[in-house]
Amino acid sequence: MDTKEKIIQVAFNMFLQKGYKDVSLKQIVDAVGLTKGAFYHHFTGKEQLFRQIVEMFLLEGGEDVYKGLPKDNLKQFMVSYLERVIAFMDRMQQDIYDNNERMGISFFLLAFDGLRLFSDFPEKIMKIHEKERNTWIEVINNAKRNGEISTSISEKQLAKMFIGVNDGLGMHLMLEGRLDDLQGEIFTLWNAIYSLIKT
Repeated sequence: MDTKEKIIQVAFNMFLQKGYKDVSLKQIVDAVGLTKGAFYHHFTGKEQLFRQIVEMFLLEGGEDVYKGLPKDNLKQFMVSYLERVIAFMDRMQQDIYDNNERMGISFFLLAFDGLRLFSDFPEKIMKIHEKERNTWIEVINNAKRNGEISTSISEKQLAKMFIGVNDGLGMHLMLEGRLDDLQGEIFTLWNAIYSLIKT
C-alpha cells in the first residue's frame, strides 16, 4: 500500500468512527505516521481528502455496481446484483474497517456528511439513483419482452418496488446490526415479488 492509499484507508476508518467534524487533520497525520508536509504532498487538506473518500466509496461504488450484469433475465440480474453488492461490502469490511467494527450505520452517516459539505453531492447521488432506476426498468422491460414475466404493474413501479425493498430492508438490517443477513433477506423478498409476476 502506498502512502496515499494508507492516508485514505486510515482517514476513512476515522471518519466512519467519529464523523467528519470530529476528526482533525492532526489526528489523521498522527495515525498514518506522517508529517503535515508529507500529507500536503497528496492532499490540499482534510476537506479534499474527505471528498476523495466520499467519491471513491459512495459515488464510484454506486456507479459501478451494474456494469456487466446480465440484463436479459430478471432472475439472473437479481442474483448477480446481490452477489456483487455482498462482494463489495465484504471488500470494504476487509480492506477498510477495523476487525472489531462491522460496516453499519456509520457508512450512511458518512454520506450525510458528504451531503452537508459538498453542494454538488446531492446532484451526483440523484444521477446514481436515476441510473439505478433506469437499469431496473431496462431489465424489467427485457423480462416482459422475452416472456419471463407478465404483469400489469408498470416497469417504473416494479423497479421502485425492487429498489425500495433493497434500500428499506438494508437500512433496517443495518440499524439492527444484522447486515450479515442482507443477501438472504433481500433475496427472499425479491423472490416473493418475482413469483407473483413470473410466467
